[in-house]
Amino acid sequence: MDRRCLGSTSGGGLDSSWWGKLWKSYVPNKVKIHVWRAFHDALPTKFSLSKRGIEVDKLCPLCRDDLEDTSHAFWYCLEAQERHNKWIFKNKMMNANDVVAWAGRFLGDFLVCNGLDNPLEKKTLAPKVLWHAPSHDQIKINVDAAVDSSLEYIGIGVAARDNV
Repeated sequence: MDRRCLGSTSGGGLDSSWWGKLWKSYVPNKVKIHVWRAFHDALPTKFSLSKRGIEVDKLCPLCRDDLEDTSHAFWYCLEAQERHNKWIFKNKMMNANDVVAWAGRFLGDFLVCNGLDNPLEKKTLAPKVLWHAPSHDQIKINVDAAVDSSLEYIGIGVAARDNV
């Protein structure tokens, strides 16, 4: 079966909320546009140029094994992957676990910069703490504060309790 029958990078599988998040993210516009163009098969690959009437050799210039389309250039060309690894990972050999860990750190940094929750980060719930009255010769003071910068409000609360 031809790999092109298995799916494409047309962007059809991504809903509009994903695209909205991309456009609102704090990423350079050139990266956003590149991602959009990749998912819509609008990068100037040899195959897309030939579809626009430009006479070019459609084979991948790196491996010469398949047509150079977006899917091949980013996912299937082993020569391109090797060059990407040399560029991204500074010519270090990395096993799959190292690559996954690197990608997780990269994703975490991206999400933090965009004020989003990191789904890879383990969330721990704080243990439930029950309030206990102080002993008979003590006073317990609880303090809390809140800030709403959008309304420019600050709230402070103090409660002092004895053992009764």
